[in-house]
Amino acid sequence: YRLSALVFLGFCLSYGCIVDDTDSVGNTLRAFRAAAGFMLVVGAFIFPRGPFIRPHPIVWRLVFGLLLIYELVLIVLLFQ
Repeated sequence: YRLSALVFLGFCLSYGCIVDDTDSVGNTLRAFRAAAGFMLVVGAFIFPRGPFIRPHPIVWRLVFGLLLIYELVLIVLLFQ
């Protein structure tokens, strides 16, 4: 399920970038919706456990959260 969900998410993001919208407000809203959808899908798969056990799982969840925020900022910039 994970691979098919991530492939579907990639297609949705690609289609959203291709669609031309000259309205800046609509473009920004669409970017935030895409970023929120990305965060929900990736968070549903990865947030509960995290990739590593040592030094402590909470450290790796915080690191992953920071990287996810960075990715969301890049997605919003992609739509601008």
